[in-house]
Amino acid sequence: MDGFDVETLCGTLSVPREPGVPEPTVDLHVVVVPAVKPVPAADPLVLLAGGPGQAATEAYGPMMNALARIQQGRDLIMMDQRGTGSSVPLDCPDVGEDTLSERFSVEVPLDEVEGCRDTLLASQPDLTAFSTRHHTADLDALRTALGADQWNLYGGSYGTRAALDYAETHPAHVRRLILDGVAPRSMPLFGTFGTDGQAALDALVADCAADTQGCAKAVPDLSQRLVTFLARDDTPIEVLHPRTGKREAIPLPGPVLAASLRNILYAPQMAALVPIAIQQATEPEPDLQPFVTLAGAVGGDTLESSMSLGMMLSVACAEDVHRLDDTHVKASQDSFLGTQLVDAAREWCGIWPVEPTPEQPPVSWDGPVLLLSGALDPVTPPRWAEEAARTLPQHHHMVAPGGGHIVLPYGCIPEQVLGFLDGDGQSLDDPDCASHITRPPFVVDFAGPPG
Repeated sequence: MDGFDVETLCGTLSVPREPGVPEPTVDLHVVVVPAVKPVPAADPLVLLAGGPGQAATEAYGPMMNALARIQQGRDLIMMDQRGTGSSVPLDCPDVGEDTLSERFSVEVPLDEVEGCRDTLLASQPDLTAFSTRHHTADLDALRTALGADQWNLYGGSYGTRAALDYAETHPAHVRRLILDGVAPRSMPLFGTFGTDGQAALDALVADCAADTQGCAKAVPDLSQRLVTFLARDDTPIEVLHPRTGKREAIPLPGPVLAASLRNILYAPQMAALVPIAIQQATEPEPDLQPFVTLAGAVGGDTLESSMSLGMMLSVACAEDVHRLDDTHVKASQDSFLGTQLVDAAREWCGIWPVEPTPEQPPVSWDGPVLLLSGALDPVTPPRWAEEAARTLPQHHHMVAPGGGHIVLPYGCIPEQVLGFLDGDGQSLDDPDCASHITRPPFVVDFAGPPG
Protein backbone atom coordinates (compact mmCIF):
# COMPACT_ATOMS: atom_id res chain seq x y z
CA MET A 1 0.00 0.00 0.00
CA ASP A 2 1.50 3.28 -1.11
CA GLY A 3 2.80 5.44 1.71
CA PHE A 4 2.67 2.73 4.39
CA ASP A 5 5.63 0.63 5.45
CA VAL A 6 3.77 -2.64 5.82
CA GLU A 7 4.26 -5.97 4.12
CA THR A 8 1.41 -6.94 1.83
CA LEU A 9 0.62 -10.08 -0.10
CA CYS A 10 -1.35 -9.67 -3.31
CA GLY A 11 -3.23 -12.27 -5.27
CA THR A 12 -6.20 -13.11 -7.46
CA LEU A 13 -9.23 -15.22 -6.63
CA SER A 14 -11.27 -16.65 -9.50
CA VAL A 15 -14.95 -17.13 -8.67
CA PRO A 16 -18.02 -18.06 -10.73
CA ARG A 17 -19.78 -15.09 -12.25
CA GLU A 18 -23.00 -16.64 -10.97
CA PRO A 19 -22.78 -18.59 -7.67
CA GLY A 20 -23.21 -22.32 -8.25
CA VAL A 21 -22.49 -22.09 -11.98
CA PRO A 22 -18.80 -23.00 -12.60
CA GLU A 23 -18.33 -21.02 -15.82
CA PRO A 24 -17.69 -18.25 -16.67
CA THR A 25 -15.53 -16.84 -13.88
CA VAL A 26 -14.40 -13.40 -12.76
CA ASP A 27 -11.07 -12.54 -11.15
CA LEU A 28 -11.05 -10.66 -7.85
CA HIS A 29 -8.12 -8.70 -6.44
CA VAL A 30 -7.08 -9.73 -2.90
CA VAL A 31 -4.57 -8.14 -0.53
CA VAL A 32 -3.45 -9.66 2.78
CA VAL A 33 -1.54 -7.63 5.36
CA PRO A 34 0.03 -10.38 7.47
CA ALA A 35 0.07 -10.17 11.25
CA VAL A 36 3.33 -9.07 12.86
CA LYS A 37 3.31 -12.04 15.23
CA PRO A 38 4.73 -15.20 13.63
CA VAL A 39 1.66 -17.20 14.66
CA PRO A 40 -1.41 -15.02 14.02
CA ALA A 41 -4.88 -15.60 15.40
CA ALA A 42 -6.85 -18.14 13.40
CA ASP A 43 -9.63 -15.61 12.75
CA PRO A 44 -8.43 -12.72 10.54
CA LEU A 45 -10.14 -9.36 10.18
CA VAL A 46 -11.79 -8.70 6.81
CA LEU A 47 -12.20 -5.05 5.77
CA LEU A 48 -15.28 -4.30 3.66
CA ALA A 49 -15.44 -1.00 1.82
CA GLY A 50 -18.32 1.42 1.33
CA GLY A 51 -20.03 3.12 -1.56
CA PRO A 52 -21.28 0.89 -2.99
CA GLY A 53 -18.42 1.29 -5.42
CA GLN A 54 -15.30 1.73 -3.29
CA ALA A 55 -12.41 -0.71 -3.61
CA ALA A 56 -11.29 -2.13 -0.28
CA THR A 57 -7.61 -2.25 -1.27
CA GLU A 58 -7.73 1.49 -2.03
CA ALA A 59 -10.04 2.66 0.74
CA TYR A 60 -8.15 1.19 3.70
CA GLY A 61 -4.64 2.44 3.01
CA PRO A 62 -5.20 5.65 5.01
CA MET A 63 -6.59 3.62 7.93
CA MET A 64 -3.60 1.32 8.41
CA ASN A 65 -2.32 3.37 11.34
CA ALA A 66 -5.64 2.92 13.17
CA LEU A 67 -5.48 -0.82 12.47
CA ALA A 68 -1.83 -1.26 13.47
CA ARG A 69 -2.52 -2.73 16.93
CA ILE A 70 -5.00 -5.21 15.45
CA GLN A 71 -2.49 -6.19 12.78
CA GLN A 72 0.00 -7.16 15.48
CA GLY A 73 -1.91 -10.38 16.06
CA ARG A 74 -4.31 -10.77 13.14
CA ASP A 75 -4.04 -10.82 9.38
CA LEU A 76 -5.97 -8.04 7.66
CA ILE A 77 -7.83 -9.17 4.54
CA MET A 78 -9.06 -6.92 1.73
CA MET A 79 -10.77 -7.97 -1.46
CA ASP A 80 -11.98 -5.49 -4.05
CA GLN A 81 -15.68 -6.21 -4.40
CA ARG A 82 -16.48 -7.29 -7.93
CA GLY A 83 -17.15 -4.13 -9.93
CA THR A 84 -14.56 -2.07 -8.03
CA GLY A 85 -10.84 -1.38 -8.02
CA SER A 86 -8.99 -4.20 -9.75
CA SER A 87 -11.91 -6.67 -9.65
CA VAL A 88 -13.68 -6.30 -13.01
CA PRO A 89 -14.29 -2.58 -12.32
CA LEU A 90 -17.50 -0.98 -13.58
CA ASP A 91 -15.81 2.38 -14.07
CA CYS A 92 -17.25 5.35 -15.94
CA PRO A 93 -14.10 7.38 -16.69
CA ASP A 94 -15.84 9.57 -19.27
CA VAL A 95 -18.39 10.92 -16.80
CA GLY A 96 -17.29 14.55 -16.37
CA GLU A 97 -15.67 16.57 -13.58
CA ASP A 98 -12.36 17.26 -15.35
CA THR A 99 -13.11 20.98 -15.11
CA LEU A 100 -14.69 22.98 -12.31
CA SER A 101 -17.71 23.60 -14.53
CA GLU A 102 -18.29 19.84 -14.70
CA ARG A 103 -17.51 19.19 -11.04
CA PHE A 104 -19.82 21.96 -9.86
CA SER A 105 -22.74 21.22 -12.15
CA VAL A 106 -26.40 20.82 -11.25
CA GLU A 107 -27.10 18.94 -14.48
CA VAL A 108 -27.23 15.14 -14.44
CA PRO A 109 -25.10 14.00 -17.41
CA LEU A 110 -27.56 11.32 -18.47
CA ASP A 111 -25.98 10.96 -21.90
CA GLU A 112 -22.64 10.23 -20.26
CA VAL A 113 -24.24 7.63 -17.98
CA GLU A 114 -25.86 6.05 -21.04
CA GLY A 115 -22.46 5.99 -22.76
CA CYS A 116 -20.89 4.31 -19.74
CA ARG A 117 -23.72 1.76 -19.64
CA ASP A 118 -23.22 0.87 -23.29
CA THR A 119 -19.44 0.57 -22.89
CA LEU A 120 -19.79 -1.70 -19.86
CA LEU A 121 -22.39 -3.89 -21.56
CA ALA A 122 -19.93 -4.57 -24.37
CA SER A 123 -17.61 -6.35 -21.91
CA GLN A 124 -19.99 -7.27 -19.06
CA PRO A 125 -23.23 -8.40 -20.65
CA ASP A 126 -25.01 -8.91 -17.31
CA LEU A 127 -24.74 -6.00 -14.87
CA THR A 128 -27.09 -7.83 -12.47
CA ALA A 129 -24.09 -10.01 -11.55
CA PHE A 130 -22.79 -7.12 -9.44
CA SER A 131 -24.78 -7.07 -6.24
CA THR A 132 -24.57 -7.53 -2.48
CA ARG A 133 -25.69 -11.15 -2.91
CA HIS A 134 -22.79 -11.84 -5.28
CA HIS A 135 -20.38 -10.10 -2.91
CA THR A 136 -21.47 -12.41 -0.09
CA ALA A 137 -20.83 -15.48 -2.26
CA ASP A 138 -17.43 -14.12 -3.29
CA LEU A 139 -16.47 -13.49 0.32
CA ASP A 140 -17.26 -17.03 1.30
CA ALA A 141 -15.22 -18.33 -1.61
CA LEU A 142 -12.34 -16.23 -0.27
CA ARG A 143 -12.80 -17.61 3.25
CA THR A 144 -12.66 -21.14 1.90
CA ALA A 145 -9.56 -20.37 -0.17
CA LEU A 146 -7.81 -18.91 2.90
CA GLY A 147 -8.74 -21.93 5.01
CA ALA A 148 -10.43 -19.87 7.73
CA ASP A 149 -13.25 -21.56 9.60
CA GLN A 150 -14.28 -18.25 11.18
CA TRP A 151 -13.30 -14.66 10.64
CA ASN A 152 -14.23 -11.18 11.79
CA LEU A 153 -15.80 -8.53 9.55
CA TYR A 154 -15.31 -4.78 9.72
CA GLY A 155 -17.60 -2.84 7.40
CA GLY A 156 -17.76 0.89 6.82
CA SER A 157 -20.88 2.58 5.40
CA TYR A 158 -22.29 0.30 2.65
CA GLY A 159 -19.70 -2.22 3.87
CA THR A 160 -21.85 -2.61 7.00
CA ARG A 161 -24.72 -3.84 4.85
CA ALA A 162 -22.39 -6.26 3.09
CA ALA A 163 -21.12 -7.51 6.47
CA LEU A 164 -24.65 -8.02 7.77
CA ASP A 165 -25.67 -9.86 4.62
CA TYR A 166 -22.70 -12.21 4.98
CA ALA A 167 -23.45 -12.82 8.67
CA GLU A 168 -27.05 -13.67 7.82
CA THR A 169 -26.05 -16.05 5.02
CA HIS A 170 -23.07 -17.69 6.76
CA PRO A 171 -23.69 -17.12 10.49
CA ALA A 172 -21.42 -19.93 11.71
CA HIS A 173 -18.39 -18.48 9.92
CA VAL A 174 -18.53 -15.04 11.60
CA ARG A 175 -16.93 -14.54 15.01
CA ARG A 176 -17.36 -10.76 15.45
CA LEU A 177 -18.97 -7.92 13.47
CA ILE A 178 -17.73 -4.32 13.64
CA LEU A 179 -20.10 -1.95 11.83
CA ASP A 180 -18.97 1.66 11.38
CA GLY A 181 -21.47 4.16 9.93
CA VAL A 182 -24.28 1.62 9.82
CA ALA A 183 -26.41 1.41 6.67
CA PRO A 184 -29.03 -1.29 7.33
CA ARG A 185 -31.25 -2.66 4.59
CA SER A 186 -34.10 -0.45 5.79
CA MET A 187 -32.12 2.66 4.81
CA PRO A 188 -32.76 3.17 1.09
CA LEU A 189 -29.76 4.84 -0.49
CA PHE A 190 -30.49 8.41 -1.64
CA GLY A 191 -33.87 8.47 0.13
CA THR A 192 -32.65 9.73 3.51
CA PHE A 193 -29.66 11.80 2.45
CA GLY A 194 -31.66 15.02 2.64
CA THR A 195 -33.06 14.39 6.13
CA ASP A 196 -29.78 13.24 7.67
CA GLY A 197 -27.80 15.95 5.90
CA GLN A 198 -30.14 18.60 7.28
CA ALA A 199 -29.67 17.26 10.82
CA ALA A 200 -25.88 17.49 10.42
CA LEU A 201 -26.10 21.05 9.12
CA ASP A 202 -28.47 22.06 11.93
CA ALA A 203 -25.97 20.65 14.43
CA LEU A 204 -23.17 22.69 12.87
CA VAL A 205 -25.21 25.90 13.09
CA ALA A 206 -26.18 25.17 16.71
CA ASP A 207 -22.59 24.35 17.72
CA CYS A 208 -21.33 27.52 16.06
CA ALA A 209 -23.91 29.57 18.01
CA ALA A 210 -22.84 27.86 21.24
CA ASP A 211 -19.19 28.76 20.60
CA THR A 212 -19.72 32.31 21.84
CA GLN A 213 -16.06 33.34 21.94
CA GLY A 214 -15.12 31.71 18.66
CA CYS A 215 -17.47 30.83 15.81
CA ALA A 216 -20.48 32.83 17.03
CA LYS A 217 -18.32 35.89 17.56
CA ALA A 218 -16.71 35.61 14.12
CA VAL A 219 -19.88 34.65 12.20
CA PRO A 220 -22.83 35.75 14.37
CA ASP A 221 -25.32 35.48 11.52
CA LEU A 222 -24.34 32.08 10.10
CA SER A 223 -27.94 30.88 9.82
CA GLN A 224 -29.01 33.89 7.75
CA ARG A 225 -25.86 33.72 5.64
CA LEU A 226 -26.60 30.07 4.83
CA VAL A 227 -30.02 31.07 3.50
CA THR A 228 -28.36 33.64 1.23
CA PHE A 229 -25.63 31.20 0.20
CA LEU A 230 -28.05 28.42 -0.74
CA ALA A 231 -30.27 30.83 -2.67
CA ARG A 232 -27.47 31.92 -4.99
CA ASP A 233 -28.42 32.19 -8.66
CA ASP A 234 -26.42 30.84 -11.60
CA THR A 235 -24.50 34.02 -12.39
CA PRO A 236 -20.98 32.86 -13.27
CA ILE A 237 -18.21 33.79 -10.86
CA GLU A 238 -14.48 33.53 -11.45
CA VAL A 239 -12.53 31.08 -9.26
CA LEU A 240 -9.28 29.14 -9.42
CA HIS A 241 -9.27 25.38 -9.84
CA PRO A 242 -7.79 24.30 -6.47
CA ARG A 243 -5.60 21.62 -8.06
CA THR A 244 -4.56 23.02 -11.44
CA GLY A 245 -4.59 26.74 -10.58
CA LYS A 246 -6.57 27.41 -13.77
CA ARG A 247 -8.95 30.33 -13.57
CA GLU A 248 -12.53 29.52 -14.61
CA ALA A 249 -15.78 31.47 -14.67
CA ILE A 250 -18.48 29.03 -13.56
CA PRO A 251 -22.08 29.20 -12.35
CA LEU A 252 -22.49 28.13 -8.74
CA PRO A 253 -26.23 28.07 -8.08
CA GLY A 254 -27.73 27.06 -4.75
CA PRO A 255 -28.38 23.37 -5.54
CA VAL A 256 -24.74 22.85 -6.57
CA LEU A 257 -23.51 24.54 -3.42
CA ALA A 258 -25.89 22.44 -1.32
CA ALA A 259 -24.58 19.16 -2.75
CA SER A 260 -20.98 20.25 -2.12
CA LEU A 261 -21.84 21.39 1.40
CA ARG A 262 -23.31 17.98 2.21
CA ASN A 263 -20.09 16.28 1.09
CA ILE A 264 -18.02 18.56 3.34
CA LEU A 265 -20.15 17.61 6.35
CA TYR A 266 -18.86 14.02 6.13
CA ALA A 267 -15.61 15.15 7.79
CA PRO A 268 -15.90 17.38 10.90
CA GLN A 269 -12.31 18.53 10.37
CA MET A 270 -13.39 20.00 7.03
CA ALA A 271 -16.75 21.20 8.36
CA ALA A 272 -14.82 23.34 10.86
CA LEU A 273 -14.05 25.63 7.91
CA VAL A 274 -17.65 25.95 6.73
CA PRO A 275 -18.66 29.07 8.73
CA ILE A 276 -15.76 31.18 7.52
CA ALA A 277 -16.20 29.91 3.94
CA ILE A 278 -19.90 30.82 4.05
CA GLN A 279 -19.05 34.23 5.47
CA GLN A 280 -16.60 34.94 2.63
CA ALA A 281 -19.13 33.74 0.05
CA THR A 282 -21.90 36.04 1.30
CA GLU A 283 -20.03 39.32 1.73
CA PRO A 284 -21.12 42.32 -0.41
CA GLU A 285 -18.19 41.38 -2.67
CA PRO A 286 -18.62 37.59 -2.52
CA ASP A 287 -15.53 35.39 -2.56
CA LEU A 288 -16.42 31.77 -3.26
CA GLN A 289 -12.82 30.64 -3.60
CA PRO A 290 -12.54 29.37 0.01
CA PHE A 291 -15.67 27.25 -0.39
CA VAL A 292 -14.60 25.92 -3.80
CA THR A 293 -11.18 24.99 -2.41
CA LEU A 294 -12.77 23.32 0.61
CA ALA A 295 -15.18 21.36 -1.58
CA GLY A 296 -12.28 20.31 -3.81
CA ALA A 297 -10.42 18.88 -0.82
CA VAL A 298 -13.23 16.42 -0.10
CA GLY A 299 -13.45 13.18 -2.08
CA GLY A 300 -10.67 13.72 -4.61
CA ASP A 301 -10.86 15.46 -7.95
CA THR A 302 -13.62 13.36 -9.46
CA LEU A 303 -16.31 10.89 -8.52
CA GLU A 304 -14.49 8.19 -10.47
CA SER A 305 -11.29 8.77 -8.48
CA SER A 306 -12.89 7.21 -5.40
CA MET A 307 -15.90 5.25 -6.66
CA SER A 308 -16.85 2.90 -9.47
CA LEU A 309 -20.00 4.65 -10.65
CA GLY A 310 -21.27 1.66 -12.62
CA MET A 311 -20.97 -0.53 -9.54
CA MET A 312 -22.80 2.01 -7.38
CA LEU A 313 -25.66 2.08 -9.86
CA SER A 314 -25.81 -1.70 -10.26
CA VAL A 315 -26.31 -2.10 -6.51
CA ALA A 316 -28.40 1.00 -5.74
CA CYS A 317 -30.73 0.62 -8.73
CA ALA A 318 -31.46 -3.02 -7.90
CA GLU A 319 -31.64 -2.81 -4.10
CA ASP A 320 -32.62 0.73 -3.11
CA VAL A 321 -33.87 3.34 -5.54
CA HIS A 322 -37.13 1.59 -6.44
CA ARG A 323 -38.06 1.85 -2.74
CA LEU A 324 -38.06 5.64 -2.73
CA ASP A 325 -41.59 6.96 -2.22
CA ASP A 326 -43.44 10.24 -1.63
CA THR A 327 -42.31 10.27 2.01
CA HIS A 328 -38.67 10.39 0.96
CA VAL A 329 -39.39 13.06 -1.65
CA LYS A 330 -41.26 15.23 0.86
CA ALA A 331 -38.51 14.88 3.46
CA SER A 332 -35.90 15.83 0.86
CA GLN A 333 -37.92 18.85 -0.25
CA ASP A 334 -37.83 20.15 3.30
CA SER A 335 -34.01 19.90 3.50
CA PHE A 336 -31.31 22.26 2.27
CA LEU A 337 -30.33 19.62 -0.27
CA GLY A 338 -33.74 19.43 -1.90
CA THR A 339 -34.69 16.49 -4.11
CA GLN A 340 -31.74 16.70 -6.49
CA LEU A 341 -30.11 13.41 -5.38
CA VAL A 342 -33.43 11.54 -5.36
CA ASP A 343 -34.22 12.92 -8.81
CA ALA A 344 -30.77 12.03 -10.14
CA ALA A 345 -30.93 8.49 -8.76
CA ARG A 346 -34.33 7.88 -10.30
CA GLU A 347 -33.23 9.22 -13.65
CA TRP A 348 -30.02 7.23 -13.74
CA CYS A 349 -31.71 4.03 -12.59
CA GLY A 350 -34.33 4.49 -15.28
CA ILE A 351 -31.70 3.61 -17.89
CA TRP A 352 -29.55 1.19 -15.87
CA PRO A 353 -30.15 -2.46 -16.93
CA VAL A 354 -30.87 -4.17 -13.61
CA GLU A 355 -34.15 -5.40 -12.17
CA PRO A 356 -35.41 -4.23 -8.75
CA THR A 357 -35.08 -6.88 -6.06
CA PRO A 358 -37.65 -7.42 -3.29
CA GLU A 359 -37.01 -5.62 -0.02
CA GLN A 360 -35.47 -7.96 2.56
CA PRO A 361 -36.20 -8.07 6.29
CA PRO A 362 -33.66 -6.75 8.83
CA VAL A 363 -30.67 -8.99 9.46
CA SER A 364 -30.85 -11.02 12.65
CA TRP A 365 -27.57 -12.41 13.99
CA ASP A 366 -26.90 -13.67 17.50
CA GLY A 367 -23.14 -13.09 17.69
CA PRO A 368 -21.25 -10.13 19.23
CA VAL A 369 -21.57 -6.88 17.28
CA LEU A 370 -19.82 -3.55 17.84
CA LEU A 371 -21.72 -0.62 16.31
CA LEU A 372 -19.80 2.63 15.73
CA SER A 373 -21.43 5.98 14.92
CA GLY A 374 -20.51 9.62 14.57
CA ALA A 375 -23.18 11.96 15.94
CA LEU A 376 -22.33 14.50 13.20
CA ASP A 377 -22.52 11.98 10.33
CA PRO A 378 -24.72 13.42 7.51
CA VAL A 379 -25.46 10.04 5.91
CA THR A 380 -25.43 7.21 8.51
CA PRO A 381 -26.02 8.92 11.88
CA PRO A 382 -26.58 6.90 15.09
CA ARG A 383 -30.30 6.41 14.44
CA TRP A 384 -29.48 3.85 11.76
CA ALA A 385 -27.23 1.85 14.08
CA GLU A 386 -30.04 1.83 16.65
CA GLU A 387 -32.42 0.49 14.02
CA ALA A 388 -30.01 -2.29 13.07
CA ALA A 389 -29.47 -3.07 16.77
CA ARG A 390 -33.09 -4.18 17.20
CA THR A 391 -32.30 -7.54 15.62
CA LEU A 392 -28.71 -7.82 16.91
CA PRO A 393 -29.16 -8.93 20.54
CA GLN A 394 -25.45 -9.01 21.45
CA HIS A 395 -24.61 -5.47 20.38
CA HIS A 396 -22.62 -2.61 21.85
CA HIS A 397 -23.07 0.88 20.40
CA MET A 398 -20.35 3.52 20.69
CA VAL A 399 -21.25 7.05 19.59
CA ALA A 400 -18.60 9.72 19.06
CA PRO A 401 -20.29 13.11 19.70
CA GLY A 402 -17.80 14.89 17.43
CA GLY A 403 -17.44 12.13 14.86
CA GLY A 404 -18.54 12.24 11.26
CA HIS A 405 -18.80 9.46 8.71
CA ILE A 406 -16.53 6.53 9.80
CA VAL A 407 -15.07 6.89 13.29
CA LEU A 408 -12.64 3.96 13.59
CA PRO A 409 -9.53 6.21 13.40
CA TYR A 410 -10.60 8.54 16.23
CA GLY A 411 -9.51 8.72 19.85
CA CYS A 412 -9.97 5.54 21.89
CA ILE A 413 -11.94 3.65 19.26
CA PRO A 414 -9.06 1.61 17.76
CA GLU A 415 -8.21 0.37 21.27
CA GLN A 416 -11.84 -0.54 21.97
CA VAL A 417 -12.08 -2.42 18.66
CA LEU A 418 -8.92 -4.36 19.57
CA GLY A 419 -10.39 -5.25 22.97
CA PHE A 420 -13.66 -6.29 21.35
CA LEU A 421 -11.83 -8.65 18.99
CA ASP A 422 -9.56 -10.12 21.63
CA GLY A 423 -12.12 -10.34 24.44
CA ASP A 424 -15.23 -12.39 24.98
CA GLY A 425 -17.47 -9.95 23.09
CA GLN A 426 -19.75 -9.49 26.09
CA SER A 427 -18.32 -6.15 27.27
CA LEU A 428 -16.05 -3.29 26.27
CA ASP A 429 -13.03 -2.10 28.24
CA ASP A 430 -14.23 1.51 28.32
CA PRO A 431 -17.60 1.88 26.58
CA ASP A 432 -17.92 5.59 27.46
CA CYS A 433 -14.52 6.70 26.18
CA ALA A 434 -15.95 7.84 22.82
CA SER A 435 -17.75 10.66 24.65
CA HIS A 436 -14.41 12.50 24.70
CA ILE A 437 -14.35 12.69 20.89
CA THR A 438 -15.69 16.20 20.32
CA ARG A 439 -16.19 18.41 17.30
CA PRO A 440 -12.90 19.97 16.11
CA PRO A 441 -12.71 23.71 16.92
CA PHE A 442 -14.15 26.01 14.28
CA VAL A 443 -11.66 27.91 12.16
CA VAL A 444 -12.62 31.57 12.63
CA ASP A 445 -9.98 33.09 10.38
CA PHE A 446 -7.44 31.89 7.88
CA ALA A 447 -4.73 31.75 10.55
CA GLY A 448 -6.42 28.58 11.81
CA PRO A 449 -8.51 27.57 14.84
CA PRO A 450 -8.09 29.51 18.09
CA GLY A 451 -5.53 28.40 20.64
